[in-house]
Amino acid sequence: MAPDSNKTPPPAASTAVKILSSVKVVKSPAAVLSIVISMIKEKLLLQDTDTTDLEKQLKFYFDEVGITTESTLAVMTDRGQWPLPADIADTSNATNLIKTPILLTLCEIAEYVGRVHASDRFLGLGVTYKSLSKWAKAIENPGRYDAQSSSHSTTR
Repeated sequence: MAPDSNKTPPPAASTAVKILSSVKVVKSPAAVLSIVISMIKEKLLLQDTDTTDLEKQLKFYFDEVGITTESTLAVMTDRGQWPLPADIADTSNATNLIKTPILLTLCEIAEYVGRVHASDRFLGLGVTYKSLSKWAKAIENPGRYDAQSSSHSTTR
């Protein structure tokens, strides 16, 4: 079926996406997991077809570890705080796809979420790994990065 040429295109992503919020909008464990999975896929360049089983395993892992909110994720910034996936796997719930790169990415995301909370903000529904990491770098180095634009700010 051909696209309808009279249909109004959706707004550009930059105008429709809010990476941070002053109110809590990510309210369910499923929403937290969805955002984290999206960020993992983005950072590690995983295709949707490659991640169905990984998503199931991460849901089980998050349930077992107790990651249900942004706040519980935000405190898990050290690799040692995340149990080895094999230690919580059972006969009906595998964790073999949760390897070191996934765990390190989880730590990095948790650290960024902690910074968001430290600034009295919350994740927005449109947050991406790129936008969150850029925001975190801008907070670390004020004046060097512009967290709201797609380019580095420069000083003359």
